[in-house]
Amino acid sequence: MEDEPALQSLLARYLARLGYEVTSCATRAEATPHAGEPFRAAIIDLSLPDGPGEELAARLQDSRPELRVLLTSGYPAKTSGANTAFLQKPFLPAALAEALTALLRA
Repeated sequence: MEDEPALQSLLARYLARLGYEVTSCATRAEATPHAGEPFRAAIIDLSLPDGPGEELAARLQDSRPELRVLLTSGYPAKTSGANTAFLQKPFLPAALAEALTALLRA
């Protein structure tokens, strides 16, 4: 989930090239219909136009505790919880791949 269209497109293309199946959303409302889909991980920006990304992550993990969540932000943040990690923006594509791989292996 990324609300900046250019970054959302770039991330989706990069993750697809790495072999991931990608569903992109810009808002929590756009993501809601996908909540029941069998995805293993979600990349969620902490600052979304329709509310905090951390609340969405918590809601998703309440219904699916095994879901891995990589939170991102341009501001420093502390995250807590099982199956959750944080990646500070701006980041290089290789850092995204490394963080996502580590999270999925945890």
